[in-house]
Amino acid sequence: MVAPSDPFFAECLAAKEALKFAISIQCRSIVLEGDSSLVISALRSDEHALSEGGLCVSSAKELFSHFNVIRCSHVIRTANSAADVLAKKAISCSDSRSWSGECPEFLRIVLDSDCNPSLVQ
Repeated sequence: MVAPSDPFFAECLAAKEALKFAISIQCRSIVLEGDSSLVISALRSDEHALSEGGLCVSSAKELFSHFNVIRCSHVIRTANSAADVLAKKAISCSDSRSWSGECPEFLRIVLDSDCNPSLVQ
């Protein structure tokens, strides 16, 4: 799979994949956090755009119906370093990976710093 070159589309695609994963593990209530205020605003909006990113937003919103409660929250980039670490790790992987139970060591320290609720906007 070729990585998208448009940052808005890439962020939206990541949000959509997160929603699909949450559905696959049968989550009913979620908080979707992202450091792209444009993507979070688009996901919260009732407007529709016909751009590649806009179509991705629309298809992500279609997944909202799988949840009883969904909240989309913008977080400052420094509060989202776990996502950055995972994105960089994904670039070097040729397959899909997920973890359950214990968190991988490379993420543990990063997650501790990301879990500060005062950084959520």
